Amino acid sequence: MEKYTIGSIFEAVEAGNKHSVAHLITQGEIEILNTRDKVLGHTPFIAAARNGDVDIMSVMYDRYGPPILEQTGLLGSTSFIDAAYKGDVAAMKAMFAKRKDLLTQKDNHGNTALHQAALWDRTEAVSQLCDWCAPLDVKNNNGQTPWDIGAQKPSIRKVMEKYKQQGGLHVNKLSFSKTREKSPLVVLAGGDKYEGEWVGGVFDGYGVLERPDGQKYEGQVKDNQYNGTGKLTDRSGFVYEGDFKDGRYHGKGKYTYANGSSYEDDWTENMYGGYGVESLADGSIYKGCFKGGKRNGEGVITWPDGGCYKGHFHEGKKHGWGKFSWPGGNSYEGEWKDGERHGKGTYTHANGSRYEGDWVEDKQEGYGIEKYSSGQTFKGYYKGNKKNGKGMCTWPDGKTYEGQFINDDIHGEGTYKWADGRLYKGQWAQNHMHGSGTYRWPDGRCHEGQYNEDKKHGWGKFSWPGCNSYEDGKQHGKGKYTDKEGVTREGIWECGQFKEWLTEKEPQEGHGSRPASPQPPNIKFTNIFEAVKAGDAQSVVRLLIEDMGILEKRNEFGYSPFLVAAEKGQVAVMEAMYEKQQSILQQSDKIGITAMDLAAINSQVAAIEFLLRCGGSELLDARSRLGMTSLMRAARYGHVDVLKVMFDTKGRDILVHQDNTGETALHEAAKRGHESAVRFLLEVGDASLLEIKDNLGETPWDEAKAKPEIRTLMQTYRTSAQGNIHGLESRESPQASLASIGLAQKVLDGFETILKIDSGESRARLAELVVDALKNVQDYLANLDEKKTKAAAKELFRKAMRPARDCILNLDPEFVVKKFLSIIDRANTRLQQLAATIDSKDLGHLNQMPVQLTLKARGKIEEAWQTSGEETLHHSLESLICLGIELARELLRAFDSEQRMCDRDEIKPVCGALVAKGLEVVREVAKQMNVPQEDLTEIVEYASTMPDMVAAWLPDVELWDADEADTKLKDVTEGM
Repeated sequence: MEKYTIGSIFEAVEAGNKHSVAHLITQGEIEILNTRDKVLGHTPFIAAARNGDVDIMSVMYDRYGPPILEQTGLLGSTSFIDAAYKGDVAAMKAMFAKRKDLLTQKDNHGNTALHQAALWDRTEAVSQLCDWCAPLDVKNNNGQTPWDIGAQKPSIRKVMEKYKQQGGLHVNKLSFSKTREKSPLVVLAGGDKYEGEWVGGVFDGYGVLERPDGQKYEGQVKDNQYNGTGKLTDRSGFVYEGDFKDGRYHGKGKYTYANGSSYEDDWTENMYGGYGVESLADGSIYKGCFKGGKRNGEGVITWPDGGCYKGHFHEGKKHGWGKFSWPGGNSYEGEWKDGERHGKGTYTHANGSRYEGDWVEDKQEGYGIEKYSSGQTFKGYYKGNKKNGKGMCTWPDGKTYEGQFINDDIHGEGTYKWADGRLYKGQWAQNHMHGSGTYRWPDGRCHEGQYNEDKKHGWGKFSWPGCNSYEDGKQHGKGKYTDKEGVTREGIWECGQFKEWLTEKEPQEGHGSRPASPQPPNIKFTNIFEAVKAGDAQSVVRLLIEDMGILEKRNEFGYSPFLVAAEKGQVAVMEAMYEKQQSILQQSDKIGITAMDLAAINSQVAAIEFLLRCGGSELLDARSRLGMTSLMRAARYGHVDVLKVMFDTKGRDILVHQDNTGETALHEAAKRGHESAVRFLLEVGDASLLEIKDNLGETPWDEAKAKPEIRTLMQTYRTSAQGNIHGLESRESPQASLASIGLAQKVLDGFETILKIDSGESRARLAELVVDALKNVQDYLANLDEKKTKAAAKELFRKAMRPARDCILNLDPEFVVKKFLSIIDRANTRLQQLAATIDSKDLGHLNQMPVQLTLKARGKIEEAWQTSGEETLHHSLESLICLGIELARELLRAFDSEQRMCDRDEIKPVCGALVAKGLEVVREVAKQMNVPQEDLTEIVEYASTMPDMVAAWLPDVELWDADEADTKLKDVTEGM
């Protein structure tokens, strides 16, 4: 069942859906009735009262009880006061029927329900409150009484005058004295009936009060309130019998609900607290401490079926240390949180099995030890009540397994030992030997190779005691047999049985062996693998001329000559092989390791660049049987130079690839402590990489828990991603500087709605960061050679545009249009300032990026057009120009106020360029969207007023020459 949300209860109340409300209360228990909306701080009951929905109010009251009438909103207004403010008499009656002391409730301003009804001209509500004897002379914080307020409103004054003339009580010709008198039955205003003792015109002594709604009180009264010992009942079936004070349950008492549930013991102002006994309709009984009407502290619950919980409670839920016993004999003893097993605890089954360890949200999760009644024991990690991660299992017959588990299955790398001495070490899949592994027998036999569901399958090497061995295949088909004397023969086997020899024994040296064959000239090596390792490309070519088939040979590790060349970085040899057979790029070993993988493992950058030149970029996406990419392998060994080459080729998408266990390149670098690799991955990616979870739920942050230096580095990026402006400083590298700019922009955008920081102060801080960052960038680029400068500029621009992509993916259409176009202008401003240090001809393709990104946003802009109409689109396109100029204006002011080193003359061309670029984007979007010509004309006319608008904004600052601005606008608008 889906867990409730705070929003869902308020949606159900607003829709008037009583059944949904009842379902949500059952699902979320009583805590959901204590939630509040985000605007006015109303609880669900107050929201229902404001809507006048008596049925929903009744559902909530039956579940929560009388204390729900004490709930208040942000201004201290109760549901009864809010109902009076709304003039909803039906809701008022429903609540007054439950509690008679609601007439004296006050909000934070000292207003009662009668104050609010009079203030808002709720005549019917005022009349009803007067019938209930609401006091006219209670003053609010401003010293006003309801009578003072009503005196200014004719209709309200008329009702109050009638009430006041009758002495404020509407009693039929009843005279009062200051001595205690006992009167016969008296009918009061509103139909109330009182029989009992009076003093000075108010109830005092013992009396019986009956309401028209069926509520009846018998007991002691004083000052018109229930005071002393008494009994209160109503038609719904609830009964309270005990002590009262000022109309509220206070002291010792017993409250019995209509469904039979009850609470008996201490009460404080309608809330039960202290020690008490609560009996529920389902037969369960709670004995223990209460606070604020909820179970808090030590207590014991027992159920009719024999179940029992003894321990701590908080806010009505099991919380802290406690023990739960089920009727069948199972039990849990340990830590609880919000009603769920959470922390350290022990679960014992009736059959004797036992789990002791970590719990998270009612599930076995973390490290634990489980002992079964059969004698089997497991020590290791759990997730979701199942073995997941590293662990060790021991059986009573002596068998053991130590390694990886997934969802209770032996899965991954591990070692299994039998009691008779047999051992298998290798890969597993769903409790079967599957993949590469080594199987050893006690007598010395050994098989090393591939397995499929517990059976030898594929390549393998079998050795016997005395050094006899068999390899190049399982014992089915052609293979080689080497005896203990080192003599090798080829033969054929079928289903493990020898059939025939294909060669005679080769004589050993010194026993009549034939002389070696003469070799062709200019060949140093006759073995292809030796030639590859030596980097002898000439010998490799000669050998290929004789036999192209040697490209498919494999060495003892299952590597082909091309794979060995990539491993050793022998680029000349790789080129020679590639010229002969281009498909060689796709070669891999038995478990899917490619040439790119081997080059990455051994940091052979030249070999990687060769593979990429030959069109091998798809090898960066290739995966081994374990799901690993070459980038992950480079990260595993901390080869930053390799990571850079691969990232420049494939971009950010390659960073989020996950292997079969769910791990990314950052997981690999983090858990092995490669600080430089972690730093690079976070710089070219972002802090979201830290939150990617593997199959066991562990993030790179989790993997680095034993490496404080990696944690410190990660915390730097994690803090930045959280948008804390006080932690921002200019960085030493241009990449970090641009990251600061983007981050500062995000912080600025969220200030007014989240951080509540003054916008002017925020913009000044943003200006400081922009200036410092750009100065850093320019200083950095000045010290680089031309090639590095171009590369740096590309990287900086890519980072500057990333916030635009985020807006496209995550924000609503109308906001995307405004913010996206504004970000484009800001990025272009940065690019233009960088252009001062870079040859402009090299930036031509970069200047097209804003248009490309604009086209990507086309879908969102079209959505805004379709859902919001022409006015929204016009406003959005106009915002492109307005926001760009506004940015320049705010930066200029911030520069001046902080006395930054930035001349106004530097801003003038920027503003002019913003207008021109803005109109270019408007034209491009309009063309793609087929905007009607008349609409486009209107936009262009609006844009042409930009210089006048700027002059109105900044009368004391001339941002650009008028003639220059007119020329720029004319050049652009003529094309539209």
